[in-house]
Order: sequence, then C-alpha cells, then structure tokens
Amino acid sequence: MEHTSIERKDAGESFYEKLQKDSVSLLQKLSGDVWTDYNLHDPGVTILEQLNYALWELDYRMRFNLQDYLTPPNEQFDPSKSLLFSPVDVFAVSPVTPTDYRLLIVSSVDDVADVKVLVNRETCTYDFVVDVFSDTSDQRKQLIIDDIVKLFHQHRNLCENLGNVTFSSQIILDFHADVEIALDSNPEQMLAQIYYSAQSFLNSGVTFVSLRSQKEEGHTYDEMFDGPEQKKMLIEQDTLSEQGDVLSISDLYNRLSKVEGVSSVISLYFQKGNLRFVNKLRLPDLYHSYSIVAFGAGDLHVRLLRNGKTVDVSTQEVKRLIQNYRYTEQTSSDSSSVDNIKWNFPEGNNPGIFAHEPVGNGMPDCYGVNERGIAPSYTSTERDLQIAQLKTYMSWFDSIFESGLLELNTIGDRMNGKVDFNESWADMLDGIYGEHSSLSHLDRHCMEKKNARLDFLQNVSSYAKNRGMGMNLLDSSPGSVSGLEFYLKQLIGIKEDCFNFFLIEHPLFYYGASTEIPEEEKMTVSALFFVEERLQNDTQFCDFCSLMLKKRIPAHITLAHVCWWPISNLESFQTDYNFWKYILSTQKKLGGAQLAGKMKKWISSVE
Repeated sequence: MEHTSIERKDAGESFYEKLQKDSVSLLQKLSGDVWTDYNLHDPGVTILEQLNYALWELDYRMRFNLQDYLTPPNEQFDPSKSLLFSPVDVFAVSPVTPTDYRLLIVSSVDDVADVKVLVNRETCTYDFVVDVFSDTSDQRKQLIIDDIVKLFHQHRNLCENLGNVTFSSQIILDFHADVEIALDSNPEQMLAQIYYSAQSFLNSGVTFVSLRSQKEEGHTYDEMFDGPEQKKMLIEQDTLSEQGDVLSISDLYNRLSKVEGVSSVISLYFQKGNLRFVNKLRLPDLYHSYSIVAFGAGDLHVRLLRNGKTVDVSTQEVKRLIQNYRYTEQTSSDSSSVDNIKWNFPEGNNPGIFAHEPVGNGMPDCYGVNERGIAPSYTSTERDLQIAQLKTYMSWFDSIFESGLLELNTIGDRMNGKVDFNESWADMLDGIYGEHSSLSHLDRHCMEKKNARLDFLQNVSSYAKNRGMGMNLLDSSPGSVSGLEFYLKQLIGIKEDCFNFFLIEHPLFYYGASTEIPEEEKMTVSALFFVEERLQNDTQFCDFCSLMLKKRIPAHITLAHVCWWPISNLESFQTDYNFWKYILSTQKKLGGAQLAGKMKKWISSVE
C-alpha cells in the first residue's frame, strides 16, 4: 500500500542558492588555479553574493501576473488600454446570413419573439417579417420597426440594403395542458413560465442563456460568440428553429418537462376551432406566425395540479409575471450578461514602482562602496583608487538591473502607447490578428501621421469583423464609412489632406428609384483615391494601395474601377459626395438621381 507523504524542500533549492552554487561552479572552471579561495570571507565571493541577491530580487519582481504590470496605480485593470480585447470584440462577426440577422435582432430588440429574413436577390435587399408577443401595442410595434431599421444600417453589408419591415399575421391558438407541479413550487410563477415557454416555442423557440452558465458548462468563448454580436443575453443557437419549419409539439413537451418545479406534463396540445394539434404545427408561409390566446383574454385551458388536484392561482399575478418574464430573461442585471462581460476579466494589483538599490549598498563598510563610504582613518590615495575602480565595476551591473526594472515600470505605458510604443508588442498583435502594420517600405509617407501604427492597432479586432460592412446610410457624417475604407486609411496612416480614399457602392445609384438595378451593377463597387502628386508618382505606393484593396475586398464584391485623382480635386468631390450621402440618409428620392449621376462621372472620367 502506497503512503502519502509531504516532501520537504531543501533550503539549497531556492533560486538564490541555485544561483550561488552555479556561479561559483562556473567561476572555478573559468579561473582554474588563479582563484582558489571560495569561502565567504573572500571579496570575490562577497561581490558574487550581492549580485546573486539582486538577481534573486529581480526574479521576484518579474513573477507578477501580466495584468498587475498593466494596472495603473489606484485603478482597475482595463485590457483595452493595452490593446487586449474582450471575446465579444474578437469572436463576433457582422451578420451575413439570415440566421445571423435573426440572432442580432432577437437578442437586441425588446418584444421581438422572432424575425423571418427574406433575401431579395434582384434588388439586393432584405425583408424582415417580425413576430411579436400578442400583448404588444401598435405604438410599441412602430418603435420596434425604428429599432430594426437603425440596427440593420449599423451592420449593413456592402451593396446590400433594407427592404420592408412588416409584422406577421398571427394565427391565434388555444393552449391546452395539464401539468403536475412540485409541492414547494410557486404556482403563479410556474404558470407564467409555462405560458411564456409555449409562446416562445411557437415563435423562434429561442432560449436565452447567461454567459456565466455557458462558461461553467465548458463552452469556449469562440463557441459562445460564434455569429453576430449579441447585445444582451446569449441565445442558445441550438434552440433556434428553422424558418417556416414544421414545429414538433414534443419539443415543447420536453422543454416543459425540464422546467424546475414541473413534476410531469400529463397532457399538451394546441387547438384552433375544432382542429386539435397534438403532434405537429405547420405554418402556411413566412408571413404568418402562431400565437396563443393571451392569459386572461379567454378561457383558461392550462391546469396546474398537485397530487391530482387543481391548484388555484392569482390571475393578476400571473398576468404580471407573463408580461415581465421575457424582460427578466433577456435583460439580466447580474454580472453574467454579455453587456457586463468584464465580470470574467482578471483583477490587477499594481505592484508599485520598482526602484533599484545599488548593489554596492549591500557590501560591508570595509569595501567603501556602500552609501556610508569608508571611515576616514582607513582612507588613502591608493585605497580611494581601489574603491573608485570597484564602484565603476559594480555600476555596470547596476545599469543592467536598472534597465530591466525600467522595462517593468513602463511595460503598461509601452503597450498602450503613452510612451515609446513597443514594436515587439505591435508585431505580436499583428501575428495574432493576421495583419502586417509595420509598413517599413512606406515609412517616408506614414511618418506624416504621428502614432499611425498605434492608431491602426487600437482597432485591430474590428477589421476582420467589419471587412464587408458598408457605410451607415442613416448617418451622413464624415465618420460614416465602410469597414474597408476605415481599414485602409488606418493602415496607410497618412493625413487626410495628403491622402484620402472612398468606396462607392454602385447599387446605391438606384437607391429609392423605381429603376431596377442592372445586373452588372449589383454587388459592384469602385474606389477613388485622392493623393498628393508625390504619392501619385510613387509607383510602389500606388501598387501597395491597390493590392491591399483587392486583397481585403470580399470575394463576392466586384471592383469595377480604381481611380486616382489629384488631392486638389478632393474638395469638389466631397461637396458632391456629402450631398449624395445626405440624400441617402433622408431616404428621399428628390435629387438622388442627379447626385448619383455626378458620382458616376467621378468614377468614369479621371484627369
């Protein structure tokens, strides 16, 4: 039988003892017969002890957690200040599929039970058919439309646009169930949860889960944040039903059986007039949705039982709980929600300023190199020269220690760009995100904009996510640009009065017009560069810009024209372009055709 015992650690196994042992052994090999006395009284051994002690202390100072070095005094650790990004920033992507848009809208807009996404390839638009809960007012419905329109344009992809946002026609069903509940359960809460689960099942079937629970179940961040950014609680994507698919009532049966406090589901079905649906429900099309009769609006067909006897409930309390249930599920106030992902950030404790104590200060007084110096009775010209020589020798080691401590003291500022930006850290970030922001062959141009590389890396987590994103058509401000425009301007890093770049989406020429988009104009863009003469004459610079543009543009987008204009034409172009953006943002037709015609001239006639 094996015995468990605690192994005592030898004192000689400390880092200091190991340093002393190894350094003496090395000195013996190097010095041979020249140095034979390695006892503690030997001056060489004394100096060696001091150096090893300083190394031992330096090793201790280098063993704090990274977040401790990155935490400013009297502040909390904020990863973003050191260009470290949260999982939401890193793993989430812009919506590109119907499922992505469903996840984005259902997780972001209150009172939306589901949204069906219809892709119109002829007009390059999306139509959204929204399912809401039966108690949603007409006033609230209008606000929902406004929220969805804003949300779409914030995430709009290049050459795509929004069609119609409508509400589905609801087919009202009676919900019948007999449910046995536990003795210690709250009947009002149980009935409210059963009604909410039934309505959720009839819509998207979506189940919201907390970030903390998913983490505890072993899900990785890339699994949890697969797809578009989810604004509140995470959606368990396995529960998202297919659009227009047949609903299996057994799925609801299984869901209710797992509710805490439910002992058994005795019976369960839906009814429409004389039609009873026990096994499956099929929607006639995507423009219809099922909804159950609101609690209290008709006869109650759901019975709660305890030991086979019906349990009475407070009607007003159940109505209140049903009305609030979806809000309490979707908007968690605790630290497990996506909005408060900081709950899982490591805590940092600033270790303080590391000041170096000169190695000589730990030496005995007789050496004359510590801060007290040597006693006057022992001084002499020869002795003073020896002390000066030893101080110079030991200062070499002091400079090494001071250099190392300076790195520790400034690592946070170097990583966030407050002092000289650490190029090694920038290279590492490039490697993590697959970028190459060190444009040494363009330094003669990039240097015109201070901290160009730092500015680029501060947004490095967004470039892949926003690669195919178009400008927000509801925002006519200069900052409303496509993801590709923002990326290339940040990468090149030259001031806008010397270099500017615009991406023109051809389908927007027909925005708000009755004319259909020609086939050759769909999914098509053109690029306009406005540059100083010295840049336009730099073939290497122009080739690099064109190469990066073609490399980054999404594969399904056609690049029709790449136009180079002198910077002197920028003001004239921006006048036309800003008016065009304004017309697009108002979503009106007046003047749109004329301004679109001007845009076409800019990309078809280059001086």
